[in-house]
Amino acid sequence: MPKITLENLIRIDYEYVTQRIVDFIRSYVKDAGATGAVIGLSGGVDSSVTAYLLVKALGRDSVIGLILPYKTTPP
Repeated sequence: MPKITLENLIRIDYEYVTQRIVDFIRSYVKDAGATGAVIGLSGGVDSSVTAYLLVKALGRDSVIGLILPYKTTPP
């Protein structure tokens, strides 16, 4: 396995990686017999990126985002 370095990270084809993830999501949802997805949004980077990828894969009308506040989240 190649060593992870800044130089190697810069060489990643992010469009290719994004498309592979989007294709995986589409396939997984279809194989599950579902027509969309529900995601809990915490406001963090991970749930935000996941929501973006879900919408890119399934379309905005097929994704429901639920804001999951924490005690420090303003109302």
